Amino acid sequence: MNIKTIRNLLLLLALGAPFALGAGYDFAGSITGAAANLVINVEPLFKPIGDTIFTSLTIVMLVVCGQKIIFSTSHHEYQAGLAYTKSFLGHWLVGWTCLAFYDVPLWGGMSIHQVIPMIASFLAAKINLAIVDTTMTDMQNVITGMPMPALFAPAEIFTYAMVMIQAMVMETVLVLASSFSLVALGVGTLFGPILISFIIVPFLRHWFFGWINFTVKFAMFAVAAAMQAYIWATAADAFIVNFVAGNYTLAHLLTSICGMGLITLGAILGLLSTGSLVNDLFGGSAHGGGGIGVIGAIKALF
Repeated sequence: MNIKTIRNLLLLLALGAPFALGAGYDFAGSITGAAANLVINVEPLFKPIGDTIFTSLTIVMLVVCGQKIIFSTSHHEYQAGLAYTKSFLGHWLVGWTCLAFYDVPLWGGMSIHQVIPMIASFLAAKINLAIVDTTMTDMQNVITGMPMPALFAPAEIFTYAMVMIQAMVMETVLVLASSFSLVALGVGTLFGPILISFIIVPFLRHWFFGWINFTVKFAMFAVAAAMQAYIWATAADAFIVNFVAGNYTLAHLLTSICGMGLITLGAILGLLSTGSLVNDLFGGSAHGGGGIGVIGAIKALF
């Protein structure tokens, strides 16, 4: 699952928002709970597979290292064989440590697969998202406070429909955006033991770094999404408090459609661009930061 597919999922959510959130169901909580249950129930089944692959690859690579040393025909080949073996042992130690403590608590009660998500959770917790709840309450007040439109009043029907759609889309964006990162992290946790085992094979090592890259980006996507939610929730709440100001008549709400529509559009575009922002920050994919990035720095250590 590429991080850019989030934009397509958000658009689908936006289309279904008037029906999904109108019932007041906690979709974000159910999605988060389902992702957590997936990790708890399925991860123990994937871990032994990763251990088996790692053990099998270790045997194969030991044979390869031995052949490079034993069948070397020159001092240069012998030294190259020793360097290859040292590199294998170093990567093997990293892989063994990751697998041995993958779901066993280390420092602070965190296991290997929890380190990056927990750091992201710590950073996200620094952002006070109480404003999101306040904005949601104000939006619900608007929805419940405005009167039903007259049957043969196109302007009132248009206003009522637009306010409902804008409120529901805004709620969807604010509530469910970070849920996708949690689902992705759950999937990454399941495949982690398998992808870690390939660190000892030179031409398959990129799968291990791809797993780290995947985990870092989706963990930090949750932090960036929280920042975006704070910004746009603050803007929406300020608009409702200062412009709508408790006047829920359809005539007054008609004048607010453009303003609230711009804020809603900004929130959608902001969250759709979050993936690109995370890629630029942590992948070194920005024009001015190509080849730098966190993942590039990790690879440089090996």
